[in-house]
Amino acid sequence: MLEAARKTPEKSGISAVIASTVGSRGWLLTVDVYPALVAAAIPWSTSAVGIFIFLWLLALIPTVEPPAFLSSLKRPAFWLPLAFVGLALAGTLWAEGPWSIRLQGINPVTKLLVIPLLLYHFERSRRAH
Repeated sequence: MLEAARKTPEKSGISAVIASTVGSRGWLLTVDVYPALVAAAIPWSTSAVGIFIFLWLLALIPTVEPPAFLSSLKRPAFWLPLAFVGLALAGTLWAEGPWSIRLQGINPVTKLLVIPLLLYHFERSRRAH
């Protein structure tokens, strides 16, 4: 009876399949390959860059551990891109013109939001090896 109480409950069903898939080597290789594809696509196509970043985010999001990611935001390399996006948002408050034009000015800066995720993934994969 004590032995049964000491066992941790195992995941079953869909959650077990998702957990095993996200932790597999193939999935983690996919998460590593997409940033390289983004870098390779930069000279040729802005659409391909956007598509590869979207696919990379879809592959990366399930692997992010929220407590570890939030603790990594304490370092300047992680929060500085967020500060730049906040500064750009604040800059829209005194810009002249309609809001649609003001928000178009933020579009180039929003690409910086990928940097904390990229740094987190690099840091996590470096710790794993």
